[in-house]
Amino acid sequence: MKALILAAGRGSRMGSLTDSKPKCLVELYNKPLLQYQIESLLQAGVKDIGIVRGYCAKSLEPFVQKYHLHTYENPQWADTNMVYSLLCAKPYLLTAQECIISYSDIFYQSSAILSLSQNSADISILYDTQWLALWRARFANPLSDAESFRVKNGILEEIGNKVEDIRLIEGQYMGLLKFTNKGLKELFSLIDTLKGIDIAKIDSTSLLQECLKYGFAITCVPYSGIWGECDNQSDVALYEALYPNLADIHTL
Repeated sequence: MKALILAAGRGSRMGSLTDSKPKCLVELYNKPLLQYQIESLLQAGVKDIGIVRGYCAKSLEPFVQKYHLHTYENPQWADTNMVYSLLCAKPYLLTAQECIISYSDIFYQSSAILSLSQNSADISILYDTQWLALWRARFANPLSDAESFRVKNGILEEIGNKVEDIRLIEGQYMGLLKFTNKGLKELFSLIDTLKGIDIAKIDSTSLLQECLKYGFAITCVPYSGIWGECDNQSDVALYEALYPNLADIHTL
């Protein structure tokens, strides 16, 4: 099992926290988000880890050296999104029998990785079944940020559309995906054939929408453990208030 962390972005909504470091190095309880991710992967037995760098790439070098990370560069980080970063690491991904893909602005327990790794689907994503409580803590109106997420018999039916009815949201996509080698090959083949879409700008939710359009079966793996998405400084303050023992997330 391999893992790839997509860490090219700055995270401009973090303000001064990312003036001189990428978003993945924003800290919760004096521990960078990237540290949480790497520790969770290692705890779950995933030791072959790659990272896509971009903004302030050299600041990640201590992690590269300490954890022997495979590095891939996205020189167009300011003008591109997740799919472009995936393409930057395509050779690494295509040598994997199985690979976890992780956003770099999230934290999660090792059980999240174990849940994903234990399913055999060619394409699978993790989703939070208890998302609403967290979104109510993050937003005055959860629907201002939340998007549709519907599952039928464990397979994704809809994702990423704006909704006015909270009943259309059966969970929250967490930014964690898993692919088999077959799934990765099918994904890159789809990316090669997409027409009328700016691949440089497309994010993972939009890519999942395209996968659904082309008939891909995407398995949805439920998760109810501790996790969070850090989008701004308010999120940092919230998580430190919600989880006073977060630095020891692997013992919670």
